[in-house]
Amino acid sequence: MPLPRPALLALVLGAAGAAAAQPRDAAEQRAYVEGRFVRALTFHAVGDDGAAAAALDEVLALRPDDPAVYDARAEVALARGEAADALFYAERAAALAPASADVRLGLARALDRAGRPVEAVEAAEAARSLAPDDPAVWEELAGLYARAGRGDAEREALAAGVRLHDTAAARLRLSALYERAGDAEAALDAARAAQRLAPDDPTARRRVAALAAPPRPDATADAAPPAAEGGAVGGEAAVGQTAEGGAESVDALLATVEADPRRLDVWARALQALAASGDPRAGAVADDALLLFPAVPAVATPAAEAYFAAGRPADARRAAERARAALDAQGDAPDADDLRARLDRVLAATDG
Repeated sequence: MPLPRPALLALVLGAAGAAAAQPRDAAEQRAYVEGRFVRALTFHAVGDDGAAAAALDEVLALRPDDPAVYDARAEVALARGEAADALFYAERAAALAPASADVRLGLARALDRAGRPVEAVEAAEAARSLAPDDPAVWEELAGLYARAGRGDAEREALAAGVRLHDTAAARLRLSALYERAGDAEAALDAARAAQRLAPDDPTARRRVAALAAPPRPDATADAAPPAAEGGAVGGEAAVGQTAEGGAESVDALLATVEADPRRLDVWARALQALAASGDPRAGAVADDALLLFPAVPAVATPAAEAYFAAGRPADARRAAERARAALDAQGDAPDADDLRARLDRVLAATDG
């Protein structure tokens, strides 16, 4: 059976390394390898992942049993969109260092990108067992639970994570999850915590204002907007259309969600309009929308489209995967087929 491409590459590089001039002694060779490893990490940090991959391949030829090098090589492969190669290197790293939480977390990321979500969660849970005090583990686990549509588990992971390393983004996600679970008081407490951590963040301010305000008779904070019927949403004239039937401006839509961030239907229409027009604000508005409603398909779907239109395909794919998982967990919502079709288009456009 032919060798996998990464294994074949390692053999070729090993042969080439043996033929090349080698450092004179073990200390000199160790210094050379460590220098190349640091250089590879530097290349990766500045976004030159082609050079990082080449440097790491050279290091692997000289140090073929170092789990840290395999782990770094898997991370670079993920950055290059090479999911199969990333999984090969991550599995090799895990085999060499089964008790390393960092390596297990790298394996979880590679499995997730390879389309193996159940195994990805298992790997992240193994990392949690190895390093329960590492906030990065809880953050990764929360994201995997979200993509699997496991809202309760995501909420618990985020709550554990913020006890170790509190961030406004995590608090906003917690706020949205508490609201979806029907715990308005906890949702407001989390939003206020986000505002304390980031007092100048307009998203946190909007979230606190929305949750603290008395409910409007014509507004809803449900996890998904009612289905459109005959060009209307919930019996009202469709948002995004003027009374004369003309298109409402994106600025007007954004002003509406600024005044009342609970209007999920308006978030969706604003994101669709931004994506359709190629507006440079598309990515930033999608960021705000998903901080407030990270797993609501009616919002995450146009957010994925907005990310793609803004030239952020990786974010588009992550948003689409999360929305698809949430749809599958919800069952047959009235607009599920349309949302799935749109998500499939984003996933197809960002594949590889």
